[in-house]
Amino acid sequence: MTIRNSSRPIARVFRATAAPGCRDELLQRFHSSSAALVNRKVGCLKYRILEPVDASAPEVVFESIWRDLDAVKVAFGDAWQQSYLPEGYSALMTDYSVHHFLVSES
Repeated sequence: MTIRNSSRPIARVFRATAAPGCRDELLQRFHSSSAALVNRKVGCLKYRILEPVDASAPEVVFESIWRDLDAVKVAFGDAWQQSYLPEGYSALMTDYSVHHFLVSES
């Protein structure tokens, strides 16, 4: 894989499929511990939590925007391309992934 080391902002997109009956708790953890985690990291510009319009859909997203790729690497270390799961998160999900995108804004 070729990584473009750009000075543009980077979106770190964590997507999760909540386990049955766990979506609300997972969203609550996004609002509390995930938000606190990224707010403590140097280089995180903002974050947002996305949930589907369909209240029965299990997928949720935590997106954080970082100053640049170096900021992501400093925040998450050598495992920056892997999902970081605080304690207790894995029991709330059946599937998850993390992806990184260059950000362009108009």
